Amino acid sequence: YAFSNCSSLTQFSFDGTTSLSSIGEGAFLSNTSLNKWGTNSNNTISIPSGVTSIGQQAFANETGITSVVIPASVTSVGEGSFRGCNALVNLNMPKVYGNKLGHIFGTESYSGSYVAENYYIPSTLTNVSITAQEEIPAAAFKNCTSLTTVNIPTTTTSIGESAFYHCTSLVSLNGTNVINIPNSV
Repeated sequence: YAFSNCSSLTQFSFDGTTSLSSIGEGAFLSNTSLNKWGTNSNNTISIPSGVTSIGQQAFANETGITSVVIPASVTSVGEGSFRGCNALVNLNMPKVYGNKLGHIFGTESYSGSYVAENYYIPSTLTNVSITAQEEIPAAAFKNCTSLTTVNIPTTTTSIGESAFYHCTSLVSLNGTNVINIPNSV
């Protein structure tokens, strides 16, 4: 909870030589004014390359954030780490953590969210890019009704059952070379 509830914190950055390997639980919890991370454009959080884990609720309630970029170095993201990020539109991450998109948003309701597979998703989230996952897990995006575009890497070879079931707004699923797609996707 190093920088939690710092309501006047608007910008945060590390120098180019950071050796940061993890962002702890609640590290930036409820910093409602935080709208710039590093050298990125406003309203974007781009996790530094080299970070391997993001703790639970690390960025929860960051209501001004519209884009999140998680690098391939991140192998674990705690449940609810982005809970309450109700302005989030774009999410770029190497894989679906916890096998469900909602894992990173958690199981607690918040303003501007809807329920999908027992998790609460920001209703503003329309674009998701998965950058490094070979197999999209079963029901990974099930009932994510706000998604309009999902990008998967060309290295993805399999999509699990019901992965995109009831994604009623989905108009674009980009990714080639998928070999195994079950009938129930």
